Amino acid sequence: ARSENYSIMSLLHSAIPTIEPVTPGPRPRFSVMVPTYRPGAMLRPALESVLRQAGPDREMQIAIVDDGSDRDGLEQLVRSIDSQGRVEIHAGGPHLGLSGNWNRAIGLARGHLVHLLHQDDCILPGFYERMERGFLRAPLVGMAFCPSKIVDGQDRLIKCTWPQRWRAGVIANWLPRIAIRQRIQTPAVVVARTTYELLGGYRSDLCHTLDWEMWVRIAARMPVWHEPRSLAVYRRHAASESSRLLAQGMVWPDLVHAIHINAESFACLLYTSPSPRDRG
Repeated sequence: ARSENYSIMSLLHSAIPTIEPVTPGPRPRFSVMVPTYRPGAMLRPALESVLRQAGPDREMQIAIVDDGSDRDGLEQLVRSIDSQGRVEIHAGGPHLGLSGNWNRAIGLARGHLVHLLHQDDCILPGFYERMERGFLRAPLVGMAFCPSKIVDGQDRLIKCTWPQRWRAGVIANWLPRIAIRQRIQTPAVVVARTTYELLGGYRSDLCHTLDWEMWVRIAARMPVWHEPRSLAVYRRHAASESSRLLAQGMVWPDLVHAIHINAESFACLLYTSPSPRDRG
């Protein structure tokens, strides 16, 4: 039975890429990585929201990580937003897809804390200050997040997600709450790079729920910090990747697959956890 359990764990981990540590040397505190694919006008408010909060290069890396768009058009768009050349541009080769490009972005991140920002989302003033505060106050946390304001393509408010606690701090009993359903939008999350190095990147066998599976994976192994202020803006619009996946009928099968992955992961964790007798 134990060998069968290990084979299940090997299967579960086969779709999780390894994230290599950063080469030793000076590093910024934050890496803001913006994965893009054929970005349009919404990239402007996304980058501008980061640049308004950015410190010097030595404190914050800001990078576009593109997944096979037209290189000349991409550079022209980015430089029209950032004429000072503050934003790095990493043009892609073959199209990697969502998980492939997200993992590429993490691999290029040099900072201690990594923020993946969608090309059509943005953050509000105070986001980085508040997120960093969680890692300073509770150094063992694997990630920090806040509620989001969800808007449509014309910036009209649809709803605000609920805070998970009313004061900033580590969330108690977070794993069963996040495992039940997705409660977090990716732009509202900052993850320690060491968390990715320890647990691996985003799964290659998920196309829509890869972020939710990551939040569950982190919650199963590390404390999570929550900031109750809504400091991230998540856009729902017809041209988004989520809308494309929904139109192609890929969302619900992917959700079911993620639920199975989470259930099997929990079973393996319970099975391989040492009993009180084993712990002495």
